[in-house]
Amino acid sequence: MRRRPRIGRCLAAMLSMGLLTLSQTALATKQWNANANQTLNNWISGMYTNITGPLQTLLHQCETAPQATCEVTILANGGVHTSATDDKQHFTLRFTGNPAPYLACHVYPQSPGNTNDKRLQGATCYDAQHNGTYFKLN
Repeated sequence: MRRRPRIGRCLAAMLSMGLLTLSQTALATKQWNANANQTLNNWISGMYTNITGPLQTLLHQCETAPQATCEVTILANGGVHTSATDDKQHFTLRFTGNPAPYLACHVYPQSPGNTNDKRLQGATCYDAQHNGTYFKLN
């Protein structure tokens, strides 16, 4: 009878240590800055899923790096919009951490304004000096 409480405490301690270790080495997940409009969230999420090629590889490398090293933030809260630096309709991705050669990417929908169309034209990614690199995504 006395062994069971010890086993229970031992098991609880081992699980706690395992969870602590896991949390300290957790992989970065996408940080999602949601839009109040769920339709826009679904549209941007679907377009993000459709990113292909070298940009997809870069996103995957950042998403699977340790969280302290790299993180991708999807700025759905801004919706699909134009900005002072880019007059094409886009949504924005931001990167934090060393593995990412870019600070941000503007991702261009194939059909801006059509929330049923999750196809992409391309993306322009900007480094720290605001030099853009274009990725064709269609």
